[in-house]
Amino acid sequence: MRLPSIPVVQAGWRWISLAMTGLLLFMVYFALTSPMFRVDAADIYGLKRLSDMKVYTMLDISGEPIFTLDTANLEEALSTQFPEFSSVNVEIGMPNTVAISVTERVPVLAWIQNGTSQLVDSEGMAFPLRSDGPKYTTPVVEASSPPPVPRTFSIESIEQELEGVEAPSEEDVQAENAPFITQEMVSAVLTLAKFAPEDTPLLYDGLHGLGWKDPRGWDVYFGTADEISVKLQVYGAVVGRLLADGIQPALISVEYAHAPFYRMER
Repeated sequence: MRLPSIPVVQAGWRWISLAMTGLLLFMVYFALTSPMFRVDAADIYGLKRLSDMKVYTMLDISGEPIFTLDTANLEEALSTQFPEFSSVNVEIGMPNTVAISVTERVPVLAWIQNGTSQLVDSEGMAFPLRSDGPKYTTPVVEASSPPPVPRTFSIESIEQELEGVEAPSEEDVQAENAPFITQEMVSAVLTLAKFAPEDTPLLYDGLHGLGWKDPRGWDVYFGTADEISVKLQVYGAVVGRLLADGIQPALISVEYAHAPFYRMER
């Protein structure tokens, strides 16, 4: 009796490749749809003035597959949306963990101009005053004009200027994450604040520099904090002479200690 023969199935490379492709597609589908790999929350370290929820809400990564996140993109987004962060580091771990470490800038003064308030740190970097954060720090500067834009020079920039290339505008310089004011001006503000009357904001004018509003009814400007002790003595002498003569000034300037002047009208 002859039994029926059993066909011999030979698995070629095409069938193996097809099986591996199917398995790979299934693994990708599982990874993208499984709740195991979806982000539920992020661990945020280093916040002092901002809340965890504010930062996490801005990222908008809740429910996203962990495989679709990119640390560089997240760090760039955080640095752009929160200028108060001097450094940002994002780490992604399996199966769905996101750890964010930030360093917040410490405000040393508040700058108010055209109804807009900004905080400034010791390096001159500005960042917004958040509505849900602490209020003004001291001192407060009420400015009638923007501060001088800090400029950084390089061999390339000098060559461009020599070749007649147009210099970057103030907006372009600020857009490159440049300091809002110079560190020298920050130091001048902090120094003058020690001599200003209590609870009196400082003033800044592009023509006269820094000063404050005297409680007796006029503005006084000292330019910078250089030779502040001498300027204060000169200011006291000028005020004494004006009051003795019955003169009520609107502005007194001792920007140059050797050439003080006063003005009757603003």
